Amino acid sequence: SDSFPEDVSGDGKWLLYQETLPDEPQYSALKAFPLPGGAKPLQVLERIDWSSNAVLMPGGNEWLAYQSSESGRAEVYLTRFPNAGARYQVSQTGGVQPVWSKNGKRLYYLDAGQRLTAVDIARDKDSVQVGTPRALFQTSVMPSLSGAGYDVTRDGRFLLLNWVFETPAPLTLVMNWDAEFKK
Repeated sequence: SDSFPEDVSGDGKWLLYQETLPDEPQYSALKAFPLPGGAKPLQVLERIDWSSNAVLMPGGNEWLAYQSSESGRAEVYLTRFPNAGARYQVSQTGGVQPVWSKNGKRLYYLDAGQRLTAVDIARDKDSVQVGTPRALFQTSVMPSLSGAGYDVTRDGRFLLLNWVFETPAPLTLVMNWDAEFKK
């Protein structure tokens, strides 16, 4: 199967990757490979979208954020890591490209309108409390990017990969152009 990396834990102990399901190439299994190696990979999530944009919480690596469209549209979820358990929905009206704040207390994502949205995350030993999502600002980040098209710095500023599309110039198709050379 095809495999591709998603994230590396901040402590360097885990490589998070997706392995495409052979019979369903639009889905994959999310696995964690212990580093520096030698042990067998753990299966974290059995079946997710091939583009889950999964990211581990900084610091303790106890939680995993990812996107899934199993409800019919892409939404952002949280679950325990490495042994997934209860799933908590973070986004309410669509969400992609989750990114943790550097202290793990806030999760960012793009909502369905490409607005960068923030949600405070209060974690307990075995559960989390998801705050109310609030849109911060409009972006032009492509929601279809694999991985996030933005990042957040330690001091809360953002680096965005904005895509601005202007009206393209008309395309002219010249047929039989080589006939001009034969004259």
